[in-house]
Amino acid sequence: MKPEVNIAASHEFISKVKLLSRIKVITHLKGKLPIRDRTAPTAPQMGKAGANGRIVAIAASTGGPDAVSVILSGLPGDLPCPVVIAQHISEGFVTGMVEWLRTISKLDIRVASDKEALCPGTVYVSPPEKHLEIETAGKICLIDRNPKDIYRPSCDVLLSSAAAAYGKKSIGVILTGMGSDGVAGIRKIKEAGGKTIAQDERTSVVFGMPKLAIESGAIDKVLPIGEISGEIVKMLGGYFPA
Repeated sequence: MKPEVNIAASHEFISKVKLLSRIKVITHLKGKLPIRDRTAPTAPQMGKAGANGRIVAIAASTGGPDAVSVILSGLPGDLPCPVVIAQHISEGFVTGMVEWLRTISKLDIRVASDKEALCPGTVYVSPPEKHLEIETAGKICLIDRNPKDIYRPSCDVLLSSAAAAYGKKSIGVILTGMGSDGVAGIRKIKEAGGKTIAQDERTSVVFGMPKLAIESGAIDKVLPIGEISGEIVKMLGGYFPA
């Protein structure tokens, strides 16, 4: 059952989230991102991750909240796999963003918790003060970020771990945003045999991340934001009635 939506709190945050979606991500900090390099298991155990053992991992930065809202509003509530999201966002905004997204989506949306088991039909949004990594047991592992990390939460950590844990059963999506975060991670999903999608230039607020991912050869489909949810359902094998 979905948690009760705090409408007052949602309204308070909507304007802030939409404003944030167009604010440039701070990139003046220096430092290398700690990406864990793991070999994809041949037969991962997914726990409660869904009968077909699939996952959708979404990376977003500048303009991301609006783009994510379009995708989540277009996905069915009985989606047979979990969705995990790394959205570059300032501390203090993620709870309001999640409450706003709950008002426009049929999915159960929550801020990710450490060691939480992944469940189908549920969206897990990484808190900005941690990096979200998926363990092979189908659980979330929140990693302390280094103060020098350029991007937080890290899209590369999320996507790389999805590739390692789910291999060819992973679907990676890279959305609007500046910089290169997520490019290495989505390439790992492609190399593992998973499916990959990038938002097109016309509908991106900033075409940096998707452009670099496309140029790297790691993308199967380049689509306007309004078509991505339908493509995800298609990649999962079609609509699954409740």
